[in-house]
Amino acid sequence: HYLWMAYGGVPIITDVLDNNVDSDIFFPRATARETFEFLDKELSEIIPDLPLSRGGSEGGKATRPAAMTLKGWIELFHASELRNPSSDRSRWEKAAATLKEIIDLGLFRLQPSILDLWTAETNGNPEVIYDFQMSKQNGGRREGLFGPVFVKGIQSSWGNMQPTQELVDDYCMSNGLPITDPASGYDPQHPYENREKRFYQSILYDGSMWQGEEIITRVGVGSPNEIDTSSSSDVTNTGYYTRKTLDESVNGADNLQMSNGMANYIFFRYADVLLMYAEALLESGDKEGAIDYLDMVRTRGDNMPSIRQTYKSGITINQLRDVLRRDRRIELAFEDKRYWDIIRWKICDGEDGVMNRPVGGMMITDTDGDGVLEYNYHEVCQRTFLPRMYYQPIPQYVLDKNHVIRQQNGGEDNWVNGQNPGY
Repeated sequence: HYLWMAYGGVPIITDVLDNNVDSDIFFPRATARETFEFLDKELSEIIPDLPLSRGGSEGGKATRPAAMTLKGWIELFHASELRNPSSDRSRWEKAAATLKEIIDLGLFRLQPSILDLWTAETNGNPEVIYDFQMSKQNGGRREGLFGPVFVKGIQSSWGNMQPTQELVDDYCMSNGLPITDPASGYDPQHPYENREKRFYQSILYDGSMWQGEEIITRVGVGSPNEIDTSSSSDVTNTGYYTRKTLDESVNGADNLQMSNGMANYIFFRYADVLLMYAEALLESGDKEGAIDYLDMVRTRGDNMPSIRQTYKSGITINQLRDVLRRDRRIELAFEDKRYWDIIRWKICDGEDGVMNRPVGGMMITDTDGDGVLEYNYHEVCQRTFLPRMYYQPIPQYVLDKNHVIRQQNGGEDNWVNGQNPGY
């Protein structure tokens, strides 16, 4: 399914091959639609044969809900604009039906907080649908790779995951409104006050605490975590570090050497299913149902008021789509979902495409030395996204080896000598 998302159609091979016979091993690319239909059929056929749950030594192996969730996800991807330019509503309805079956199992529920998901103690919690199991022989390294660089004067991480200002700006205020809404109460000179709870559970910002120490990214006070605009060190370029998905009880320096993070890597969890279902309902024409399921995630743990409480005068379909997409970005931040979402929504290219905008951070200074901090946007880098980049190029060595693929031209995917358009 990753190949299908990245490249579109791929060769579908269901027989044992004989590499001594050339004609037996060279297969053409199936179209993106045919590849989806193959995936969807395979999952439909295997779902009844899988158990509802597994435990003990079987933990981490695929279950019926895991296969159902993958099926619902690829159906959602297939229904989205990139693969559904004609806006065929039946595709959304198909995805909604699959996702509702998962909800109706009654096996899963949201954890009180997103911080209750990524520790060894919370492995196997009732929000997780499918995860990769860690062990003492095969632990994770997230704390050493992605955490704050300096903790208590010691380099504890490579700081390889630095939230951008654009992500930070997408977190709502505690009243449920985005910071761009004049009624939100957002103060750009006190940008971290009165934000929704997921902000504090996900982002390490100037003044926040980690492992008993205040993380300071402002300039001019001698902090080892002071924002690095030159990229000459591992220290953050944006003024932020990651909190979510890291276990605060794990020492980052130890983690780099021993891979001792025991929190499982989560592929699918219940909040993702609820958000996918809300999106499928919205695009199928059920706005009120979409609000109901979106609110289950938004209001979890008293995070913020419901949609109807926040937008008392009502909310349009386009506004709700914006809210849902923003919530999906926030709820699933750092879980390897965002790229595939912006690809399938086809919002990356063009003058205002999300991948054609600069990446920024927060420069915090005390210019006058009076203790009053000033917060100013800092551009980290520019990006370019071309229309062809919605699909990855077929590697040249694949084309060199397979003459059958090189003979494929045109068709519904508009290939040129087996290659995706534009490459």
